[in-house]
Amino acid sequence: MRCWQQRSASEPVTRSESYPQQIDWPTILDSIADGILILDHQWLLHWYNIEAGQQLGLEQHDLGRVLFGRVSLPLLEDYIGRADFNRPLQMPAPLRGDVMLELRFRSQGDGSFWLVLVRDISHHYQIDQQQTDFLVNVSHELKTPVTVFRAMLETIPDMPERSFQWQQAWTLLQQQVERMQAIIDNQITLLKMGEPDRHYATEAIAMEPLMTALVEEARVLSGPRQHRFVLAIDPEVQLVANRGLIQCIVANLLTNAVCHTAPQTEVQLIWRCDDRGQPLLTVRDNGGGIAAYHLPRLTDKYYRVSTAQTAADHSGRCHGSGLGLTLVKQALARCQAQLEISSHPGVGSSFSCRFQQS
Repeated sequence: MRCWQQRSASEPVTRSESYPQQIDWPTILDSIADGILILDHQWLLHWYNIEAGQQLGLEQHDLGRVLFGRVSLPLLEDYIGRADFNRPLQMPAPLRGDVMLELRFRSQGDGSFWLVLVRDISHHYQIDQQQTDFLVNVSHELKTPVTVFRAMLETIPDMPERSFQWQQAWTLLQQQVERMQAIIDNQITLLKMGEPDRHYATEAIAMEPLMTALVEEARVLSGPRQHRFVLAIDPEVQLVANRGLIQCIVANLLTNAVCHTAPQTEVQLIWRCDDRGQPLLTVRDNGGGIAAYHLPRLTDKYYRVSTAQTAADHSGRCHGSGLGLTLVKQALARCQAQLEISSHPGVGSSFSCRFQQS
């Protein structure tokens, strides 16, 4: 059975007189990065290149069989049944759910044969998904402060100026503005870190003055909650990295400890070498701790561990953006370092950043 028809005399000439008469098309098509399939009008598979075989899990004995019967995907069968081939089909790869494929169907003309182009669009799909998640998450996070704004603005005109209620409303508005600013700043930082070609200059960092300054900032954030900060630094441990990324990592870990532990609990910031001689940064608290099933998701955007105790501990004082640990993970990836989390309810939590030797 022929897969390609010869052009008729009336069709326009699209090749030169020196065009090779004998071309090894299968070899050429096997070298193409995209998958290629040839089907007949009954959707029987007549040929595929190597890439298509890998993408769809096809084997030699699948030739002559119905494609969607072999691939066994309802999405593909439904797409063919609707016969609307102007729009491509996007579907997960049969053997890998994390890979998204795009299939474009092109008829030979009389419908006797179909050429199907298969392309891996995982990267583009992930970008689109991230943009959707970004809009959904930002909308969700900004909903609370906007609600507070509306409520306070409706009641302030009826309050005596400088009364206790007026001062309370003013304080709430300030807190929510700071929360909105943190959400916006952290989202922008995440977007910048996601740029694959973004370069981060490195330098030898004096860790002691940097960490001391960040602890003082955390002490201001703690305010009347009076967390106890313990700083332990080995001045012999060197680190060559991007200063801005390291500052982002330490600041977010300290902020996380302040916002999610009870007043007057202890927060330790430790800089030393581990047993293998690798630089190790640890922020440890003796707060309420976190159940094990939460730990794998702590670095997800906007993921929070909500309990009655943490709600009581916060007392409306400190609101995180839900992006702190996500930023830490991204920044560590840029530094080729890893985040390790250990926590037990009633004992406290430990967040350790393991860097490569400088």
